[in-house]
Amino acid sequence: MRQRSLILTLLWALGFIAALIAAGTAATIEQQRTRGISFGFPDPVSPAARGVGVNVALERYAAADLKTELAQISRSGFGWIRQTFRWSEIEPVQGEFNWTQWDQIVQSITDQKIIAVLDTSPLWASASNLYPPTSTVHFANFARLFALRYGDRIDYYQIWDEPNLGDRWRGEVNPIEYAEMLRQARDAIRQVDRTAVIVLAGLAPTTETSAVNLADWLYLRRLYEAGAGALFDAAAGKPYGFDTAPDDHRIDVNVLNFQRLVLLREEMVAHGDAGKALWASHLGWNTAADSIWGRVSGPQQIDYTRAAIRYAAQAWPWAGVLIVENWEPAAPPGDPRWGFAIKGQIDLAGISEFTEIGFQPAAIQTRPGSPDYAPNPAATFSGEWRFGELGADWSASGDAVSFSFRGTAVALRVRRAADRANLYVSVDGQPANALPRDEPGRAFLQLIPPDARFTDVQTIPIATGLSDGEHVVDIVTERGWSQWSFIGWSVGREADRGALNAIFAVCLSLGSICAYGAIRQARRTRWREAGGVIAAAYARLSGGKQIALTTITALIVYASAWLTWGVDLAAAYRRLGDGANLIATLATATIFYVSPWLILTIVSGALLLLLIGLRPDLGLALVALFAPFFMLPRQLFDAAFSMAELTLLMCVVSYVVRVAYSARRRGALRITHYAAGLTSLDQAVLAFVIVAAVATLLADYRVFALREFRVIIIEPAIYYALIRAAKLDRAALWRIVDALILAGVVVAVIGLVQYAFNLNVITAEEGVRRLRSVYGSPNNVGLFLGRVFPIGLAVAALGVGWRRKLYAAALLPVAAAIVLSQSRGAIFIGLPASILTIGVLAGGRWLWAAIGSLIVAAVASIPLLNSPRIQALFSGEGGTGFFRVALWRSSIELIRDHPLFGVGPDNFLYAYRGRYLLPEAWQESSLSHPHNVILDFAARLGLMGLGVFVWLQIAFWRTVRSIMARPASRALAIGLAASMVDFLAHGLVDASYFVVDLAYVFMLTLALAARLARS
Repeated sequence: MRQRSLILTLLWALGFIAALIAAGTAATIEQQRTRGISFGFPDPVSPAARGVGVNVALERYAAADLKTELAQISRSGFGWIRQTFRWSEIEPVQGEFNWTQWDQIVQSITDQKIIAVLDTSPLWASASNLYPPTSTVHFANFARLFALRYGDRIDYYQIWDEPNLGDRWRGEVNPIEYAEMLRQARDAIRQVDRTAVIVLAGLAPTTETSAVNLADWLYLRRLYEAGAGALFDAAAGKPYGFDTAPDDHRIDVNVLNFQRLVLLREEMVAHGDAGKALWASHLGWNTAADSIWGRVSGPQQIDYTRAAIRYAAQAWPWAGVLIVENWEPAAPPGDPRWGFAIKGQIDLAGISEFTEIGFQPAAIQTRPGSPDYAPNPAATFSGEWRFGELGADWSASGDAVSFSFRGTAVALRVRRAADRANLYVSVDGQPANALPRDEPGRAFLQLIPPDARFTDVQTIPIATGLSDGEHVVDIVTERGWSQWSFIGWSVGREADRGALNAIFAVCLSLGSICAYGAIRQARRTRWREAGGVIAAAYARLSGGKQIALTTITALIVYASAWLTWGVDLAAAYRRLGDGANLIATLATATIFYVSPWLILTIVSGALLLLLIGLRPDLGLALVALFAPFFMLPRQLFDAAFSMAELTLLMCVVSYVVRVAYSARRRGALRITHYAAGLTSLDQAVLAFVIVAAVATLLADYRVFALREFRVIIIEPAIYYALIRAAKLDRAALWRIVDALILAGVVVAVIGLVQYAFNLNVITAEEGVRRLRSVYGSPNNVGLFLGRVFPIGLAVAALGVGWRRKLYAAALLPVAAAIVLSQSRGAIFIGLPASILTIGVLAGGRWLWAAIGSLIVAAVASIPLLNSPRIQALFSGEGGTGFFRVALWRSSIELIRDHPLFGVGPDNFLYAYRGRYLLPEAWQESSLSHPHNVILDFAARLGLMGLGVFVWLQIAFWRTVRSIMARPASRALAIGLAASMVDFLAHGLVDASYFVVDLAYVFMLTLALAARLARS
């Protein structure tokens, strides 16, 4: 039976592993299938030129036939021609140039753009016409004279051909030498033609990696490693199809096919050159027999060529000009190059200017490198527009632009730098479906940058999920002129992940079943017998290996040996009494916080760690005390941490050491004991962390999300866990509450002193001064003290002993600070709700006292209704109420677009400013939260997070209800309940949880309720 359980455990485990392997295999296959394909909305590439051309040898035609050939080329749909200009024929004798034939060719080309290939060497400069010159200076001089002569007609220069083959480079390739040749030629051309576009030599497809021939992708890598990336404007490869169709998606260094071009693209991306286009200097399929380029039939050659161009249009927005090999070669009959000739066999009109997937600029240069720009002819502009290097700029609201595209999704690339500007966008006469809508139902794209410190350039989707066909986009501008906001548009491709997601779902289901089976059988297995096998294996090790392994393990275990002596030290420290303990710990913490000297910082920090290790309850109290001072961090080396964070870390270290020591004494770590003791509140906190972790991983601005996840979610949750798990008696719990009240008093006193001396105050409407203490905003004072005040009031009213009087005294500065903060949410919502809660829960005369005090406060507040801050609540456009409603509408739109896990922690500001800010709410563009507790949880963590929040509330109120009847806990329980009501009530119009001090107070409230329930 035991053996059967072990075998079943292993089988279930193998099944789980098989599910993981299947999922990984499916992901690998999908990655290979989509390798090189661009999903989403492509960014611009430079040069922006796209289209289809053909390799020509126009020198083979007589002058009378030249125009006829060019006309036929144009009718076949080729907008580009790639012509080789042989240096060996132009300057056969040094200093003597023969330009006549080439002048005639250049002058005859009027309908196509020319790519001039500067290639071959005269015999006076090299041992072979096919080799580069011995001195690249001579080649550079030729390039300069060529550009000087034809620069007014030719803009694109390709330097050499196939330098990665030995028969084109003196029998042995040399990327560094080619890079120097490229540099000199580029500089020479740019001296006389500053608008020139330099194209890298077309790299021949080969799988060899020898000194004679070097694989195209590897040669390009060597060029980048040699620093040649800046020497060319566009790279070039030769994606011959060989024997397979263009959809042969085997992308491998050992496979020669059309998709091999992706290998070059990946090298460009890996070396930071993703913004540069990759051209195809030779694209085609061979029909001649006995060829190293493979062989296809005549009809296949035409079909494959068409399919390759369409594939590039739909999947490769980074592909520039595609050059078909060839029209007619300048070669005798029987030359292998005739197998590629397509003259009279193909008509590419309609697919030659491919613009399906890719970026279209709003403004285009009249010539490459020219300072003059014109509107993109693919768009129609109405109104007064300007065009330049930055894009297009309108001059007044109502100026418009429209363009058509073919595809299923489109985005606008915009520059967001205005303080108030919008684009109203429709697709096929309907509001763009990927944009939010304003009150009249218009789809709008607002142009305010998410971070006001920086100009923001983004490609923003405006429509997705469209039918695959022709669509028309109409854009109307509102304000924002002189910002050059319209850069262009991008037609994108949406990934189809349906099949892969189905496979993942099946693997997840099977894997979960197998994992469950493995765990279930593992619990029935006698693992001690399995341990005997391990012991036997250890015994078979040599003596030296056993000594080394044992020594390393002993060093790790030895670190905990000090606990034996530490028990005596702890007992002695405790015998000093609470007063001495508090003074020592507080003094040490103060020295650690204010110390400017590194040595003293380290020593006091170590001492504080020791003291917290001896008395963890004081460490937990210090966390509550330091929580509101998160904006005054302690600088440690190159990083800054709040004192609450550092103290919490020390508490964690202390707890871990204690648990490890306890486990060593018992001989086992009782994880199941902790798991079995989890309450509904504990489970809700754990679920909150898990949901927040998922939302963090899915966030667009992950750096900001990770920071908030650390300081506002993980660390307060750890604080909750420590209070729940640590061995704390009732006195220790009260010390933590005392520390929270003391923190409120310190915050209040600091603010009152500042207010008295007119320091660090905020001047609001009509000169009203607002206290802000240690915070950046007075509202934070109301938020934090609003959580503290109800606890102090409940204990002062319902408690016993000395704490009742001290808490009553503490309420005076706290209440004064709240009033002087002018926080309307605290004064008119939070505090009244919490006071009424105390009266209702306390019952009897306390209910009437609460109602009476609220009535008196309401009557006393009547004169304040005419104050500017109160009037602002009820004003129309421009008032606080107006902006809150607009903010909530935007938040609902955001949640609708991110329903499950929201936009992630600390991502609201960037999503709101980047997409959802309503045009009429432009004055409130820097809000980092929705000012509503429900919307805040839903926006940050989605409906999953909101569900967990509801769970937390239900578990908390059930817990509080269970301890209300206990006399010893009644006052504190009512205070915690009232503080939570303040959290909910004030949170309806302001922040709730996602601020450091509020997060700690929230988790402390939960933890205290949970501990009181278990007392």
